[in-house]
Amino acid sequence: MRDVWKAAEAFGTDTYGLSERILIQMLSTGAFVGERADIFKRYVSGGARTQVELAVLAQNAYEYFVKDRLIDEFVLEDLQRVIERQEEALPFVCKLAYTRYYAENKHQADQRVFPYLVVFLREILAENKYFPYFKEYAGRIGFMRQFMDKTMVEYRVREGNSAAIHYLLEKRGGQEGDYVKEEMQDMFGGICVKQFILFFGEHLQYYITETEDGKGHLTESGSCSRNDTGMEQSENRYNLLNDIAIGRNLHDYDTMEKLLKEYFEQDYLARELFSII
Repeated sequence: MRDVWKAAEAFGTDTYGLSERILIQMLSTGAFVGERADIFKRYVSGGARTQVELAVLAQNAYEYFVKDRLIDEFVLEDLQRVIERQEEALPFVCKLAYTRYYAENKHQADQRVFPYLVVFLREILAENKYFPYFKEYAGRIGFMRQFMDKTMVEYRVREGNSAAIHYLLEKRGGQEGDYVKEEMQDMFGGICVKQFILFFGEHLQYYITETEDGKGHLTESGSCSRNDTGMEQSENRYNLLNDIAIGRNLHDYDTMEKLLKEYFEQDYLARELFSII
């Protein structure tokens, strides 16, 4: 059918109906056609049916977000047009792909895009979903600052499987206890995430087991740490504690005392001004 479409295009024949048939076939079978973006572009230019257009956008968004495939520039352009129409309920996976893409391509997140990023990120958080790319928004959107101090481990499971992370927190001077096991939350499409808060000098050792047919298998191991002093910092209590830890390790007790005073002042104000009603 693809060859028929290409021949029809070459002869200047109207391919709207054929384009729709090919797109629907790809949606139902999962088959991939190299000219998919061109076929979709031709279909949209002829006045796409909303149901088919949204389904194609959702399929492309899923492949980008879950399968890590490239997303075509025209798909992004059409997604933006659909968003701005505000006439249809946008599939959740499109919101995920939209926010991830502009986290990875921050220079493209202009004033046309930014308001929708804010809306979609709020909606994703309302579903109790979070991903490592959220940290890219921590310095630009107020309610995303909660992720500035987070370290996230992401793992992708096969369909129907689950994952657990086993971790050990090491501090300067030795290990802290035994490995702790926690189930990783499947955020979307088998993408599992576990978040931690690490302070300066702390080192997280972990390994991940994936459960299939009731049996757990070791599939991945790794480590992460917070040993940097050059990260962009914001004035919150987490970063004050982190700076205090740095001062302690550098034996800079004057700075440490000053920061401790500032921390306790912030802690007092937070308790007095924002007490639970």
